[in-house]
Amino acid sequence: MSNYSNLIILVVIFAARIFFNWRIVRGEDRRTLMDLDRITPKLFMFGINLILAAALTVLIIYGASQPFFLAAALGIVALFGLSQALLEKKYLPATRRHLATLLSFGVMIVAIAAYMLLVPQV
Repeated sequence: MSNYSNLIILVVIFAARIFFNWRIVRGEDRRTLMDLDRITPKLFMFGINLILAAALTVLIIYGASQPFFLAAALGIVALFGLSQALLEKKYLPATRRHLATLLSFGVMIVAIAAYMLLVPQV
């Protein structure tokens, strides 16, 4: 029987994201940044995604075997979540979507850190 702990962590992360969006983002206004007519938030999100992908790629190529790898990767993901929440706060203030984003990224970081600390890596 194979180890299903990776799948369990992914399910917890996706369930947290869905739960927080369902419970916090209420009412008629359930828009996302991509639903806006303005191009500015879309450009910011594209730039943030590009920087995130580049930072994680550089980290994986040059620092995968270093002891700081997990902390750096979680820091990069935390910065991504914070930047997305700030954009949502600025461009979608009435939706409270930024709270759901912050909480779901917090759950993701705690779940991944706990998994990496508790499950022995081969």
